[in-house]
Amino acid sequence: MKLLRGVAFTLLFLFLAGLVGAAWVYKNARVEIVSVEAVGTSAGEDSEGFEEIRRSIEEGTYTGTLFGAPEEWGNPEDYLYLTYHIQVKNNSLIPMERLEVVLTPVQGDILQFLQEDSVTLQPGEETTLEITLLTLRQTHPIRSLTLTCYGWGRCVTLTKTAGAE
Repeated sequence: MKLLRGVAFTLLFLFLAGLVGAAWVYKNARVEIVSVEAVGTSAGEDSEGFEEIRRSIEEGTYTGTLFGAPEEWGNPEDYLYLTYHIQVKNNSLIPMERLEVVLTPVQGDILQFLQEDSVTLQPGEETTLEITLLTLRQTHPIRSLTLTCYGWGRCVTLTKTAGAE
């Protein structure tokens, strides 16, 4: 009987230690935005692509987040594709799934293009996410961005100011 009681206490201790360890891993799930770089390209460099985007916005068939279409469209040279390269690192012991970045628009922003793939970041890995925005040419590149991802069902959200470097 003493042997069974000892085995029971040992199994209970191991179970509780495993539970505390799993809770620690869950609570310390961390993702880091390592760097953000903004690169602008004139929409005039791809006039046909710009016209296709303009048409899809007017027809309501665009893919992405529409912030506001201009009342009157100007020339392609009046617009800019602003691409943010966001380097992200998973500093936790669990995979982080469904990484998604949303930019907070400023006056002149028109469309944030759809992020095509669902990204999963394994423990210790780094990746670069690219988010492209169609905006007016004279608009500054400083934006607030929000990164959202999930680890074991837990939502992790980070906010960073981009384009101010």
